[in-house]
Amino acid sequence: MKKKLISLIMVALCCLAMGVGCASNSKEELTFVSGDKCKVVVVGDAEANYVSAIVQKFNDVTGVTPKVYSGEEAPEDLTQIVVGNPDELDVSELASEIPYFGYLIRVLEGNVYILAYDDEVLIEAVTDFLGEFENWYSDDKMKIEGNYEVLKSVSEEFPVAEVPYLEGGENAGVFDCDNDHQMVLVEGVEKDEFEAYCNELASNGYSLYSENEINGNLFKTYYTEEGVMLHTYWTEFFEEVRTIVAKTSLLPIQSNTDAVCTPLLHQFKALDEEQADGGMGYAIRLADGRFIIVDGGDPTEENRDAIYTFLKENALDPNNIVIASWYITHAHEDHGGAFLEFAEKYSSDNSIKLESIMFNPCDTSEQMMYCTSITMNLESTFATNYPNVPIYKPLTGQVYTFGKTTIEILYTMSDFLPNTIQYESDGKGGDYNIQSMVSIIDIDSTADLKDRWFVMGDTTTTACNEMCYRYGDYMKCDYVQVSHHGLAPLPTGANCRRHGATVEIYGLIDADIALWPTSEAKVKERSELEVNDYLVSIVDEIVTAGKGGRTFEIK
Repeated sequence: MKKKLISLIMVALCCLAMGVGCASNSKEELTFVSGDKCKVVVVGDAEANYVSAIVQKFNDVTGVTPKVYSGEEAPEDLTQIVVGNPDELDVSELASEIPYFGYLIRVLEGNVYILAYDDEVLIEAVTDFLGEFENWYSDDKMKIEGNYEVLKSVSEEFPVAEVPYLEGGENAGVFDCDNDHQMVLVEGVEKDEFEAYCNELASNGYSLYSENEINGNLFKTYYTEEGVMLHTYWTEFFEEVRTIVAKTSLLPIQSNTDAVCTPLLHQFKALDEEQADGGMGYAIRLADGRFIIVDGGDPTEENRDAIYTFLKENALDPNNIVIASWYITHAHEDHGGAFLEFAEKYSSDNSIKLESIMFNPCDTSEQMMYCTSITMNLESTFATNYPNVPIYKPLTGQVYTFGKTTIEILYTMSDFLPNTIQYESDGKGGDYNIQSMVSIIDIDSTADLKDRWFVMGDTTTTACNEMCYRYGDYMKCDYVQVSHHGLAPLPTGANCRRHGATVEIYGLIDADIALWPTSEAKVKERSELEVNDYLVSIVDEIVTAGKGGRTFEIK
């Protein structure tokens, strides 16, 4: 594999040195058009814009229009221009030569192949190919050299290092995860194939930074000297590999710090005891005296000042408060809104220091067609009020360590791809809640205490089902934050994807205490839903935010 990559890079350098293509002196040529006769067909998705671009360009330059075929029915006696995703086109003999974040154009056995794993890259490849048309057409004929080839290892759209091809599996695709993070998905991968791939990464300049195993699922994070992060993971139940790559800061690996105080877990009061959900906000005081804020709640003065008051009252030194991280499950106003208010008033307070932000949005144009979020507000606030604070985009399977506290990420939007946040039949738009980060926060990972907390945000039924398949009873925790304020599948079955948790996941979490971020009135109303009725029946205590703030000592 390494030799193959080296040879491909040499070909790419040859191409760049000579222009867009590696032309030769070969006398073998492919004839696309002769006079008014079309001797070529296009094989690919007729609905794709890159296919229609080829057909239109042919017509503009030559006056003839090639026919488009979807696959096997294409006539073999005519030259074929095969364009698209290599897995979808069943060209396995070329698949391993195509960079995931690049493209290959090659004349092979009398046909032309234009191949890439991503539609945006295919557009770039076809644009490159069509740029040569005028050079190939003269005297009423269009001809191309028989060994014409273009290979670009990295598209300008994806500023990352070469990602080796994973031998084994199928249906590879490249997907945008936002924030310059791109993901490769390969299905049908055996464990030994994944392990071989990890060995291949190591032999191609990737150094192992951290690794994790959850219930047989494997997670590894690598980096390169060029500052490229590559996070790859294999899930046993689905037998798929997801590889996310970006130029970004690596998650912090910290040694355990000395315990100097009793850790605390605090649920903030709901804004309105009677009607409103009031958002969701939590705080943890770490054993070393620092804090972690989870969401915070609605953008109100009350929530802003409640966070400030908790920090001041529970800090070892009220004049030297350190927030180790502000963890935002997803960019809905009732979760991240309080951060906006807090930053505006208190970011200039020298007694409070924010060390990091954990936030993983995926607000691409494809995902946000039917949704709204406050991601732009949050990112603007990060840049304005905390310009020097590192922002980490947590990825599934990674573990963040803050003294004796660990945050283990179980689910992010990258697990939902290639699905899109579709429009809901109830008229409320797309289900943005699928973007919720789900994690287990172990407040004292060095001791066997009643301190494991399952943080769900507003996660959906789709995510809950997948986590059940993946993690099973590994999800057992002492506390559970009730998903989506207790909104759950209705008895009619309507809107199941939109609404939160399931009986199955609550049974596997098997918590003693349920932290319910909503008002008393909403708890009473929603307790009648099947999922919540089950949760109430298995926990020892329901702690409702509508009753006011509640602090638990972890000891």
